[in-house]
Parts: sequence; C-alpha cells; structure tokens
Amino acid sequence: MSTFVVEKEDGNIEYPLAAISVRRMFSNVLFPKVMTGYVNSEMGIYPLVKTDPPESQYSHLNVQADPLKQGDHYVQQWGAAVPRPQEEIDAYYNRKISRVKAYAGELILARYPDWKQRNMTMRVLTLQNISPLTDDEQAELASISVAWDWIEAVRTASDQVEADLLAMGIAAAMEYDISTSAHWTQ
Repeated sequence: MSTFVVEKEDGNIEYPLAAISVRRMFSNVLFPKVMTGYVNSEMGIYPLVKTDPPESQYSHLNVQADPLKQGDHYVQQWGAAVPRPQEEIDAYYNRKISRVKAYAGELILARYPDWKQRNMTMRVLTLQNISPLTDDEQAELASISVAWDWIEAVRTASDQVEADLLAMGIAAAMEYDISTSAHWTQ
C-alpha cells in the first residue's frame, strides 16, 4: 500500500497519508487508479519510503520523526526509541506462550480428540481390574501407553519451545514461527 507526504502551502507537511486520503484532499483532481510511486511536485504530493525502526516494536516504543525529503520522495525517519515497561514485554511473552500451548493442544486433539482420550482412560481403568490379561488386552494396553507417551512428548516439546522463546529475547521470540520448531518432530 502506498503512503504519501503532502507539502502544504504554509511549508508544513502532512504524513503519512494513504492514497484515499490524498484523493480526498484533492477531490477535484483525477488521479491514476494505481498510485504506487506517484509524484506531483506542483501539488506537493510525494511518496513516503518506509524504513525499519531502529529497535524492535516489542522491546521499545519507536518514535517517528518528520520524514526527510530526498529528490522526488520522502524517507521515513526515526528518533530515539524508548524501552517498553517490563510488564508490556511480559505480556507479549505470555501471549506467545499461550500460542505455543494452543498449538500443542491442536496437535494432540488432531490425533487424539477428547472423546478418544476419555475412552482410553476408561479402558485403562477397566483393564487394570482384569487379571490375568489376554494377549489382545495386553496389546491394547500397550497401544494406549504408546498414545499417552506421544501426548506427553508433545507436552514436553511445548515446554521446550516455551523455554527457547524465553531464552531468545522478545524481538526474536515474537518473530519466531513456533510451528517450525524441531521440538515438535517426534
């Protein structure tokens, strides 16, 4: 999406403006349908080239300064960033960790829905009261044990991903795609 700077007659500038805002400001002008890179120096309309802030948005409040004109465009500028309060950073971590737990839950439920887990639990309780177990019952118990081991492995992977996120710093943690973690592969 294109963003613009408009130079006002009084020497001030107005920014950042979306194309629709520029069209509204100059409602009597017919603009091209696609305004990417549009420049009209006579009207004081210039594209704004966005730049990355100096610090992560998760660890700092980045302060935008007036853009700098460079030829036929303006370049976004940044002032000194202010560190975010620790409570805000912790809130970001907590949301990301909640996503990890939700992802682990989705993995488990995809393979073993709630009803299947309840049935396995009840079957184990039933089999524990039978003595001696037949070969089929022993095989069934072993199969349920394998399922529970897999569920526990996913929970352990979730714990490991959470620990990794806390160790990598807030900026990297927020950008990290939790579904790509090697911990999930069993």
